[in-house]
Amino acid sequence: MPSSSVLSTAALAKTAALIGDPARANMLGALMDGRALTAGELAAVAGVAPPTASGQLARLVAARLLAQERQAATAIIASPRPPWRRCWKA
Repeated sequence: MPSSSVLSTAALAKTAALIGDPARANMLGALMDGRALTAGELAAVAGVAPPTASGQLARLVAARLLAQERQAATAIIASPRPPWRRCWKA
C-alpha cells in the first residue's frame, strides 16, 4: 500500500474519532446551517459545561473542521469551514 494511502487513512480515522464524540457531533450539527455561534451557545447545544465546550472546539479548530474568529474581547465565534459543511450534508 502506498504511503499516501496510509496517511489518508490515518487522517480519515482521526477525523472520524473527532466527529464520533456526541458533544462534538452536536456542536458541528448546530453550525451546519451556516450560522456562527459562541462557545457558550455551543456548550448549551452539546449539553456540556462551557470549559468542556471550549476544549472540544479547540480540538475541532486544530483539525481544521471549524474556523474561529473573535468578535469583541470575549466572544469567540465558531463557524463551519465550507468544504466540511459540504461533506456533512452529503
